[in-house]
Amino acid sequence: MQSMTRPASYALGLLHDIQPGQGLQTYLSGIDETLAPYDGSFLIHGGSPRIVEGSLACDVIVIGFPDLAGAQDWYDSPAYQQLAALRRTFAQGAVVLCRGEDAGHRALDSGALMAHNVTDDGTSLVFDVSARVSRWCCCTAGAWTEPAGSTRCRPC
Repeated sequence: MQSMTRPASYALGLLHDIQPGQGLQTYLSGIDETLAPYDGSFLIHGGSPRIVEGSLACDVIVIGFPDLAGAQDWYDSPAYQQLAALRRTFAQGAVVLCRGEDAGHRALDSGALMAHNVTDDGTSLVFDVSARVSRWCCCTAGAWTEPAGSTRCRPC
């Protein structure tokens, strides 16, 4: 099996209410040219996804980039912004830029994972799971307390 290098960042398009016509044709004819200077390439481009849970009322587009700076530069480029303005005339939706994770990434490696619980006495506990280490913050009467050495708590 051939080894494949994973893109480091992604542009995700979740588009709906797409109106076929000349605008769509012009957009599709020009987007590849805007991606080339940033080494962007389509990984998913519409099609019929197999929905296995919930519902999805949009087309999914995923474009891979070597890094987040390249994805942002592509999105901000005058060439793409001209096409983006055109796209907004025939489609609605969201475009999101995301940093990818290394192949060895595990779910608990993310510093963005937070759990929040308010106890019976009104104490607010926030558990921040980062680098597989659980840290906590406690908000009582408007002031955070935290374990020694932790600097992750924010004012409540």
